[in-house]
Amino acid sequence: MIRVEIRLDHRGSLRGFSVSGHAESGQRGQDLVCAAVSALLRTAARILELQPDIGVRGGASEDGRMELLLDRLPPARRQWLAGVTDFLVRGVRDLQEENPEAISVRVTER
Repeated sequence: MIRVEIRLDHRGSLRGFSVSGHAESGQRGQDLVCAAVSALLRTAARILELQPDIGVRGGASEDGRMELLLDRLPPARRQWLAGVTDFLVRGVRDLQEENPEAISVRVTER
């Protein structure tokens, strides 16, 4: 099972995420659930790290594991980040609803 944890700040904006595991809903290299989760999280990470004024740490330390932490966000970028957050949360929650046996999503707010 893929376990996704998305951490939000008190305003509901992304602070970070972690993912671990495998969906095991298809053969290695042909698992559509794994591919969908990977595409969502990798794209979110990539667009965040491409922003020169946003600080991002993390990476994929091993197969089936990825972490990201935002450690710098200018106040002027909060609205932009809200859109990224909504996209990511809706995407993984939709995947969980469609594949409850393969993915577990937990969203926490601090």
